[in-house]
Amino acid sequence: MTELIRKTYPAVAPLGRPATHVREFILPPPVVTCGNGTLDAGEEFDPAPGPFTTPPVNASSCQFDFSQAPQLYCNRACSVVGAGGCDQPDADLFCKLKTGNPLSVATSFSLGMVQDAPGFTCPGIGTQVPNLGGRGIGVAMYYSDESLLSSHGDGQSITNVVCTNP
Repeated sequence: MTELIRKTYPAVAPLGRPATHVREFILPPPVVTCGNGTLDAGEEFDPAPGPFTTPPVNASSCQFDFSQAPQLYCNRACSVVGAGGCDQPDADLFCKLKTGNPLSVATSFSLGMVQDAPGFTCPGIGTQVPNLGGRGIGVAMYYSDESLLSSHGDGQSITNVVCTNP
């Protein structure tokens, strides 16, 4: 799809009267690289749909959509940021994952027992999520479409996180 741009410039007509000059430009369609099988700038996985079923890869941006991820497992040594166990740095990490924004932080969150639902797992369990540097994440993260209660047993996870998205 091409785009027509019209620009109006002031001009001087004969006899010193004001006039305008209109120029039209036809811009080429935007370059779309998502779906070409090559990881391009800004993309996290190409091509869609990606390695997971519950957080799909957006077919237009080639970025993961973790906005509906229900939990981040962070029991004891499974916390990849901050001290062992679930705390504010884990909740902030969860916000960066959910929003895709490296500046996002948690304003509130719940700690509870792991749910019988998918989510971010203990390191080494599930599938590693690639290319999260654009979200401000410099640690390896893993996700599972399967029940974390089944794969991890009892333990704490962060749920109900409320995130800023500056």
